[in-house]
Amino acid sequence: RLSKAQRRRSYRKRNFHHVSHHISRNAKPLKISFRVRTAAKKKLNLFYGKFTEKKLKNFFKVSFFDSKTKFKHCRKEDLLIANLESRLDSILFRSNFFRSFRQTRQFLSHGGVSVNGQLQLSSNYKVQQGDVIEILEKKQELIKQNVLSSKFFPITPRYLQIDFSTLTIVVVEDVNIFKVPFLFPFWLNLK
Repeated sequence: RLSKAQRRRSYRKRNFHHVSHHISRNAKPLKISFRVRTAAKKKLNLFYGKFTEKKLKNFFKVSFFDSKTKFKHCRKEDLLIANLESRLDSILFRSNFFRSFRQTRQFLSHGGVSVNGQLQLSSNYKVQQGDVIEILEKKQELIKQNVLSSKFFPITPRYLQIDFSTLTIVVVEDVNIFKVPFLFPFWLNLK
């Protein structure tokens, strides 16, 4: 026969578990969705350079708003990728002019790129169809070295027309999700 203290201890051991106590029945789906969201953020940061949490949320808000107002036939996930791909730093990186997004953004901040004849310092600039992106002549040596050492030299997105001799890029078509999927080497859940 057990004493009262032993019964209390055994009761606590069997019925009380500090991890599962006060967890609602929705906890497991929440845990899984948190894991999926975190993995998606990591992949986006890996693929588009590091963004702050605030900036990523802003991208999602803009794409959600655009899917409700301007482009009602498009999904917000597709608009998010199209918005990220139409940024100036993304276009310069996809054209194999730079080795990383960090190098691209640093080059932009030092004033090495002009869009339609105007000096552009912001990597956040949204490029549209018909825009001409040029690298200033003083700063072309770094780009030529990067292009020659690139493993993906001839592979460029089909919405860009690139002249590697003068280092100019012309955006031939609007960027949309159907022209981008070959760039993703992984599955990305953006819901």
